[in-house]
Amino acid sequence: MSEDNNIDGEEAGAKAAHLARLALLPEENPNPVMIAEPSAKLIYANPAAGAVSGLLTKNRKKIKSAALQVAVKTFADGDGPPEANMTVGERIYHFEMHLAGGGEQINIYGRDISERVATEKSLRENRARFEGMAQNSPALICLKDLDGRYIFANRMFQELHGLTPDQIIGRTVYDLFDQEIADPLHVHDQRVVEAGAVVEREQVVSTVDGNRIFMEIKFPIHLPPDGSVAIGLIGTDITDRKRAGDELQRAKDAADTADALLMDALDNMSEGIVIYDKNNRLVLCNRRFREFYRYSEEEAAPGTLFEDLIGFDLEKGIIADATGDSHIARRVEQRDADGGSLQIQLGEGRWLQIRDRRTSNGGTVSIQTDITKRKAAELALRESEATLQTVIDSTPAIINVKDAKGRFLLCNPAQAAFYGLSAGELRGKLVSDVAEEDYAELTMERDRQVLDTGASMLNFEDTSLDQHGNPSTWYTTKVPLLDVGGTVRGILTISHDITQRKDEEVALVAAKEVAEAEVDRQREAMAQAEKMSALGSLLANVSHELNNPLSVVIGQADILAELVSDEAILKRVGRIKSAADRSAGIVRTFLATVRQQPPERSPFDATEPAFEALKTTEYGLKTSGIEVTQDFADGLPALYGDPGQIGQVLANLMINAQQALLERPQPRKMHLTLRPAPGGQEAVYVVSDNGPGIPDAIRTRIFEPFFTTKSEGSGTGIGLPIAHNIVTAHGGSLTLGPATKGQGATFELRLPAYEGEVPASEPPKPKAAAAGNGEGNGRMRVLVVDDEVDVGETVADHLTALGYSCEVAENGASALDAIETEPFDFILSDIRMPVLDGPGLFAEASRRWPGIENKFGFITGDTLSPAASRFLQESGAATIDKPFTRTDLQNLVKRVLRT
Repeated sequence: MSEDNNIDGEEAGAKAAHLARLALLPEENPNPVMIAEPSAKLIYANPAAGAVSGLLTKNRKKIKSAALQVAVKTFADGDGPPEANMTVGERIYHFEMHLAGGGEQINIYGRDISERVATEKSLRENRARFEGMAQNSPALICLKDLDGRYIFANRMFQELHGLTPDQIIGRTVYDLFDQEIADPLHVHDQRVVEAGAVVEREQVVSTVDGNRIFMEIKFPIHLPPDGSVAIGLIGTDITDRKRAGDELQRAKDAADTADALLMDALDNMSEGIVIYDKNNRLVLCNRRFREFYRYSEEEAAPGTLFEDLIGFDLEKGIIADATGDSHIARRVEQRDADGGSLQIQLGEGRWLQIRDRRTSNGGTVSIQTDITKRKAAELALRESEATLQTVIDSTPAIINVKDAKGRFLLCNPAQAAFYGLSAGELRGKLVSDVAEEDYAELTMERDRQVLDTGASMLNFEDTSLDQHGNPSTWYTTKVPLLDVGGTVRGILTISHDITQRKDEEVALVAAKEVAEAEVDRQREAMAQAEKMSALGSLLANVSHELNNPLSVVIGQADILAELVSDEAILKRVGRIKSAADRSAGIVRTFLATVRQQPPERSPFDATEPAFEALKTTEYGLKTSGIEVTQDFADGLPALYGDPGQIGQVLANLMINAQQALLERPQPRKMHLTLRPAPGGQEAVYVVSDNGPGIPDAIRTRIFEPFFTTKSEGSGTGIGLPIAHNIVTAHGGSLTLGPATKGQGATFELRLPAYEGEVPASEPPKPKAAAAGNGEGNGRMRVLVVDDEVDVGETVADHLTALGYSCEVAENGASALDAIETEPFDFILSDIRMPVLDGPGLFAEASRRWPGIENKFGFITGDTLSPAASRFLQESGAATIDKPFTRTDLQNLVKRVLRT
């Protein structure tokens, strides 16, 4: 008999009501839902509960999880909580229990919290790692809340200020420092929060060890779990680095002064000199070394590997009878011997003696001497005794032959002259008869050693006094002379005067030190270049981010001016437009600075860059209290080149003058002159001021890269070199005028006149027509694609006013959908967009609809990036930069339609 047959009428009614409630449960709920009796017997379970492994029995009649059974029973008895977390299978669930049906049943709701538990665990671990890293960091690290209370301070912060964590946490800067210190710290914290961006600055910090200089990086930070905003600070102690910077500048000046002396000394040595670093890369070499091996300056450039130079020798056949393996092996063995000597013959017949010495830093100095004459003498000596005297008489080296008792048998004139005698007078004498005592004893001892051992003494240095008492250094070889029976009968001595070379070696050591200092200077120059590269990237990004809002402001101001007639409103609109145009001009100047593109050659009016420079610098000069006068003569020739770049040069000269004038009291005056040169073959721009002028000591260096007299942080030393390069590229000249006491500085820029025919000026372009009456006449459809809604709508407003029908898409994907729906006469797109950017839209549209690429034009502020520039060049699509005017848009559309 079934269980239902035992239920009386009252129980049957309760079950019916219960089943009715079950019908209301969400069967599609993805979370487990169950109903159980107080005894934990299961009444109902939705499919999601049955799908949880280990929660229910296979027939879904009972709760299988023992932990859940216990939780239900203890909750029903009133001894347990209404919710619990427990592991079921491989997942973690949160169960909530509610009494229902008058306490006769328990509703159980489950939720999978595995990911949340894992996330919370990860957050705890990350927080522990962060605190461990921050506490042990040598940098100063702390966090404050928006009320200025410290919520974290690492060990370095505590030690610098001599405070414990209890004295820091929960307190403000006003609790820790005097008000004169706390006030600026608090104000700076608020600026960081308001800016919502990273702020970097140098800060002098008073510590228990005295004042230190820190490079502080402050930034807003969102703290888990509620995302509350805090202020983070990381400070790096740069006190020693700042001091080292002064020392480095002094070392740089010394290296600059000695550089010319170093290379002049090396290039005038008779020996070939080459220096390698510890990695066998060439550091420097002199002219004589390159001449020996017929190296070009490119082949023997710094950084070339020792093995590559040997390879050049073999390829050109420089070394006589040399094969790759044998020659390389001999050179490596000799180099590694640290002081070993090797003689090689060049293909042209000359002989070189190579002596290598290890440097203290593991590198190698190689001195290569042309010993062709000495080799010829040695070879001639072995060929015939009859020609010995002729050979030794013709060599500049000192040569003598002594018998077994040390008496002179033969000598060349050089040897005899050294002692102030003739060869005949010297013959038969002992060295003790003609030389000072110490030298004579040392020489006779060496002679006895050669006679007793029969071994040669090769290439040793010797010092002696000549007949006048002058000291000299000799490079000497002693060789035993044998009779036919092999008995030693005499000694051959050959000595080379190396006094000058020894002096040069001393100079070489000094030159090496200077060279190492030069390497340090070059490394510093590279670091400065990297800083400038990073600054250029930052400037480019900031300029790009300003383009979109400026486009909206300029465009909407133009539209608003057409829509209103109230003079007061029009005046205010004009002010907005004027300010926006000035901002756009500043942005264009930024972009022109970082593009570093070649000049766009075209004829231009000589006054154009002058007016552009005056416009660019107008605000800064006015606010600096500088009176600017100008004098533009008549009869100016037309010029050829890039007027924008010439305008940059003039603006740079004017800004430099502005900075110099700030160092003197009023009146501050600047004068810009433009006149033709006599004969009309040049235009001459002159920028002069009444500032302090340029000191004579540095006038010859102002066009050197990275040379600046400005304080640190105020100048980079690249403005004038860049300006000089721009003018030179235009075939002109940029010079500093003669110094006149009390008259400031004068720069003169000369550009050659354009010799071609100047095209006639275009007639003024008519104003854009009102909506519906323009060149489009409402029949031509334009698709505007820009992820900035305000920019896209502004473009559409202008084109509508020109008589076109417009539709706006927020990215490339939306644009493809629009083109799929209906055709457009042309498409104007931004380049950088989310989802699908401009190049992606161009490629995909061209693939789907061949020929549509001729309908594209681009409006962008991203022409700085290599990818964007490459795309525009390869696609050949027409483009304009943001911010733009209606006339810019009108011309762009015309170019697209003509294509």
